[in-house]
Amino acid sequence: MHELTRRETEVAGLVLQGLANKVVAAQLGVTEGTVKTHLYSIYQKLRVSNRVGLILRANESRALA
Repeated sequence: MHELTRRETEVAGLVLQGLANKVVAAQLGVTEGTVKTHLYSIYQKLRVSNRVGLILRANESRALA
């Protein structure tokens, strides 16, 4: 599995807190489109298709740690 970049990790962390793309974008000082691009990359790297998959993968990782 590919490692996430620092920015992808930040985006994923905020999404895992339940924040909407618009709020994530505002907090990071980027556009909502940029957040969506990061999410697409995150989903590809983690082999998930949506936020639910991201949450499940994060929970799996924590359980294995």
